[in-house]
Order: sequence, then C-alpha cells, then structure tokens
Amino acid sequence: MEKLTSEETALSEARAFLYRLLRSFFLEQSERLPFDFWRAALRELSNEQINIAFNSAVERLLGCLDGDVEEIEKEHYRMFVDPFSDDLVPMTVSAYLEGRNYSNTLVKLKQCLQEAGLEARPGIGVPEDYIPFVFEAMELLIKDEEETSALQKEICSRFLFPVIPLFSERLKTRGRVFYPAVAEFLEAFFRLEEDYLRNYN
Repeated sequence: MEKLTSEETALSEARAFLYRLLRSFFLEQSERLPFDFWRAALRELSNEQINIAFNSAVERLLGCLDGDVEEIEKEHYRMFVDPFSDDLVPMTVSAYLEGRNYSNTLVKLKQCLQEAGLEARPGIGVPEDYIPFVFEAMELLIKDEEETSALQKEICSRFLFPVIPLFSERLKTRGRVFYPAVAEFLEAFFRLEEDYLRNYN
C-alpha cells in the first residue's frame, strides 16, 4: 500500500485518539473515571470546527463536566457496574445483533481481530465483542493504518455501524444527563467514521 499523505496521517491520529476517548467513557469500576482527561480532550476538540452535530455534542459533554461529577459516577455505576440495576446497559456486540452474549457474532469478530493479531488479554474478564474492547482494537488498527484499512472497514461495517444506534439508544433511555450526552457524541463520531471510510479507503 502507498505511504499515507500528511493529511491522511493527521486524520488517522485524530481517529485513534477519538476511539481512545470513547473507550474511556466505559471504564471498569476498578478504574477511576478520568474527568481531567475528558475535560482536556473535549476542550481541545471544541477548538476544531468539524460540523454542527459533532461540535454540539462536544459542547454538551463539556457542560455536563461542569456539573456534579459525583452524579456522573453514580450514573456510570448504575448503568455499567451494578449487576442488580434495572438500568444496566448491555455491552457486547452480540447482545445487540443476536440478543445474547457469546454468540456467532463473537466468533466472527474474533476471527477478524485475529487477522491483525489482536485478542483479549487472558483474565480480562470480557469477550472480544465487548464494545470498549472493540474501540481499543480500532485504535490499535488505526495506528497501523497502511496495513489495516480493509480490516477497519470490515469491523465497522459488520459490527460497529449496525450496533452504535442501538447502543446509543440504550444510553439515552437509561442514562440521566451525562450518558445521553455521550450517546450524542457517539452518533456524531460514527457519522464521521462512515464518511471517512467511504471517502478515504
């Protein structure tokens, strides 16, 4: 494959960073929520004029972070950690595409990731179709853009693009303030991803 141009390199770096930011919204409870990272990242993004939807989502998230962070921690715990919560959000691709975990979707996604030598670390406690893990895998694949562009497109088209609207809807209906704003950001970012993968690959 031809070497990336400076514009393509800049876009790849931005995409990798955004996948890292997305993953950070869904950290395991053992990790403290990275409020300082979120504020710094979103302030940086607020300086960029991307499009109305994306910039509006960034400003909404920044507004949430000016509020009570304890409420965000409670919202996160209720939606992603507490196994007895009525608001617990499914976090695997399989749950959205087939209605259950550990399905054929997991097998197919694992096969895609294995092509690039990626797999969940032993003892991590989540399957390879755990959505934050897929975000992390995308970040790693993007850093090797010249060799993985076709695989990125496959993972997005087969697994992420169909799931994000469903996942986002759960964040909106089960969240209170912060995670509905995260949902808006997710939707705006993945519209950009669809455009990128259509026009640059």
